[in-house]
Amino acid sequence: MIYWENAIITLSFCLVFYICIKGLSERYKYKTKASSHHVFIDDDAHNIIHDCYYDVFGLTPNNIEIIEIYNSLPKENKLLAERWGWNDTEVREEVYRFIRDLMDKSLMEVN
Repeated sequence: MIYWENAIITLSFCLVFYICIKGLSERYKYKTKASSHHVFIDDDAHNIIHDCYYDVFGLTPNNIEIIEIYNSLPKENKLLAERWGWNDTEVREEVYRFIRDLMDKSLMEVN
């Protein structure tokens, strides 16, 4: 009898653990149309990129645009974010500058 109780408890724990992990992975997963790869982005990074994009363009970016910007960010910016966190003022300013510079480059290419 004790064997079955331990087995049920273990299975219950595994099921709860799987549901928690599945929920977390769904929360951070954004699937692009261009590929079947999953990109995992921290919520804070997603929010900072979203806000900076909105500040620069006055438009709300979609998840694909956020992923493209995240993947394009210089390594130094990502390391700074790892060290200080995405909500740090310096990190936010660097992301804003990067997006603003992207806009400036795209305007120069059009002209």
